[in-house]
Amino acid sequence: MTNQLQLPLFDQRETALAGLMPTVKAAMNRTVKNWCDRRGLKREGLLEQMNEMADRAGVSLTAGNGTTSMAVFEKWLAPRDTSNIPGVMAVNVFCLVTGDFTPLEAMLAIHGCAIMGREDKRLRDYGAALIAERKARKRKRILEAEID
Repeated sequence: MTNQLQLPLFDQRETALAGLMPTVKAAMNRTVKNWCDRRGLKREGLLEQMNEMADRAGVSLTAGNGTTSMAVFEKWLAPRDTSNIPGVMAVNVFCLVTGDFTPLEAMLAIHGCAIMGREDKRLRDYGAALIAERKARKRKRILEAEID
């Protein structure tokens, strides 16, 4: 009996890419609902804040230079709409205004990456300090052995 390796029928990266925009759009849609519910505002209020931030920063949320319309915004939030995809700038402005980075997390996940929060950074820095301390102790022992 020989061991045979079963290869996947589809490349999982391609499957992840195919589902990326619906996932990002669904995350944006959930974020909008939560954001509006917490503030007692409508979607128009969020879009207005996004347009204002983009204007202050001198960037555009769409290919044109004007403000983004509610019709375009609604299409960005519709997971099944494959013809209207929010650009990188739009997703970043969206995340900055809402304070929710779930859409970016979806984008990073297909690369095996995640967003590092404050606590994650603190633990990373602490671990790096421990490693540096161990290396310094080891170097110290080596130098002390050379003196003796």
